[in-house]
Amino acid sequence: MAASITNCLLECGLDTFFSITVDNASSNDVTVIEMSKQLNNWENNIMEGQHLHVRCMTHILNLIVQDGLKKIDKSIKRVRQAMKYVKQSAARVKKFKECCESQMITCKKSLCLDVPTRWNSTYLMLETSQHFELAFERFSFYDNGFLDYLRTSPCEDGTNGGAFTNEDWENVRSMVKFLKNIL
Repeated sequence: MAASITNCLLECGLDTFFSITVDNASSNDVTVIEMSKQLNNWENNIMEGQHLHVRCMTHILNLIVQDGLKKIDKSIKRVRQAMKYVKQSAARVKKFKECCESQMITCKKSLCLDVPTRWNSTYLMLETSQHFELAFERFSFYDNGFLDYLRTSPCEDGTNGGAFTNEDWENVRSMVKFLKNIL
């Protein structure tokens, strides 16, 4: 990999650089060491490569936030399952909108699912869901399959999320408040 990167840099006329920013994969450690050796051969290794390997802060931040999200994993699973259930059918979406109207929810946001490996999309899903807490509660009275789905349908990890609890919505609000400061 180091040879390919080095060749690409040479094609672009770059034979001197201070740092390389990559994620935390161990293969990148080897690549950076090999590139540092090549820079030594060219006599262009600034500060002897001490600062050559810079770890990507957004990747590190993603890992940190993902670890924090694990603390409310059950709540996130329940929100994700609820969003999936409603979005799976136009009739359910229509019934959900009726529940929003009956609860006088004026939020114009649409229900959205996250990409579990991207914390910012989980934030957007949770941030949106909190506006619809009362609609989800009402929806459970009008759709007989909703609570059964939450209790019995497996999540992406094979476990069942279960029905919403008051603690879930407290977790959602707390996490949204925290993550909002990171964005």
